[in-house]
Amino acid sequence: MTDSEKDRSITDERRHLRVRLARIEADLAYFQARLELIGEPTSANQRAQRKLFKLLHEQMGTCLADAKAPSNELETAPGGQAD
Repeated sequence: MTDSEKDRSITDERRHLRVRLARIEADLAYFQARLELIGEPTSANQRAQRKLFKLLHEQMGTCLADAKAPSNELETAPGGQAD
């Protein structure tokens, strides 16, 4: 693999990571908005929705933290630098 191919590969990986982070952040915003719209639940259905969206919000937060962790492959790749 030539140097330009390696650089292109690293650039593609970084682009993929940025897109992944943006998707996770969008999901987090969606779940937060749904939680705010539900507000204080007045029915069993709203309580179930609130419970589900709270769980999903927490899980996406964990995914975001994992994706941003400095131990990801781009940080440890030869020549890889944090953006």
